[in-house]
Amino acid sequence: MAHLFLKNNHKRVKVVATFNEQSINYHGALIPKKNGLCVMYFSSEKQKALGIFMNDYFEIQLFEDQSKYGVDMPEELDAVLMSDHETYTIFEALTPGRLRSIIYTVNAINRHRLK
Repeated sequence: MAHLFLKNNHKRVKVVATFNEQSINYHGALIPKKNGLCVMYFSSEKQKALGIFMNDYFEIQLFEDQSKYGVDMPEELDAVLMSDHETYTIFEALTPGRLRSIIYTVNAINRHRLK
């Protein structure tokens, strides 16, 4: 299934991971390998959220990621960018990886704040 996404140049995907009737949704990256296979990282945070341990089998569903940045934009960051055109212009000029890093950082701060 992942090869269909890569064939159509979609390296970023939306993922639904399910284990024991629990699910999490997240954005992921398909990483092609030289041997024709591809991998996708599944962090220890995600494993903990689903209660997955080494050698557990779980289900992964992949969907086309139609988001602008390949990750969900936090409302706070979006509000800041929409309120300051110069900041928005600078932000949009960054590489896709840097954009996602900033968004991930803001999301991580929000998650930490909510704990």
